[in-house]
Amino acid sequence: MGRWSWFFLALIILLAGGAFTVLLLDQGSDSIIPATIQQVEEPQASTFLATPGQAEQLVLATGFILFNLIGMGATIALLMWLGERGIRKARAEGDSTG
Repeated sequence: MGRWSWFFLALIILLAGGAFTVLLLDQGSDSIIPATIQQVEEPQASTFLATPGQAEQLVLATGFILFNLIGMGATIALLMWLGERGIRKARAEGDSTG
């Protein structure tokens, strides 16, 4: 079989799997997230649902990460600005002396 034959065989297998998944999901599931199969209804055991405590932890962790990323970016920007200012000052002094 040629290179393209393997490609088309894999494509047909993927399309068949997708069709079977759509048929499975079309059996009247009323999940929160479309095109997913929800296995349990209990929020502590589900990957799609969250308890209030889990949601609070997610919001706090996301805020903490964003706050630290902004702080790191501001620190790096300040260091680059100070370094560039020092380089300009050194070049100006070098040009004036010689």
